Amino acid sequence: MTSRLEEEPPSDIVEWMTTSEVARLCGVEAKSIRRYVDRGVIPTPARKGGILLFRRSEIEPWADRRRGPGRPRKGAIEAVSK
Repeated sequence: MTSRLEEEPPSDIVEWMTTSEVARLCGVEAKSIRRYVDRGVIPTPARKGGILLFRRSEIEPWADRRRGPGRPRKGAIEAVSK
């Protein structure tokens, strides 16, 4: 018998991103992300043992607004139609 967790993760699970992951998504260096945190221009991260952790659900929309319309995310794989 399969448990509910195996079928579908609960909606209250938060997916976290590290500073490096956010930097890669935005196409900047990790030190830029730390500066954004210091200036308050990025969604507030959680801190765990000196590591900054960002909620993916907050970062992706922020990165999309920062990038502007029509520009793909860094590292995004674009579909190619033939």
